Amino acid sequence: RSWAKIRGVYSNVIGYLGGINWAILVAKICQLYPNNSPSALVRRFFMMWAQWDWNRPVLLTRMPAFSLFVATPLEKVFEMQWNPL
Repeated sequence: RSWAKIRGVYSNVIGYLGGINWAILVAKICQLYPNNSPSALVRRFFMMWAQWDWNRPVLLTRMPAFSLFVATPLEKVFEMQWNPL
């Protein structure tokens, strides 16, 4: 957050990433490299996101096999529950 604010690229109001967006990017790095030191995580953070294909979404969990936008029965939608474990 501090890094982005100093460089003027912190604010989703003006089209840049906001707080939750930065948190998701950091969480993804921490998921991929859970045993790295903080300095290694920072290095990997900038290396990974500098090379990222931004046409691909950043996902913290797998997407379900079904889609809410393609013929999902309404009763099935109400049965869905999020399980963080």
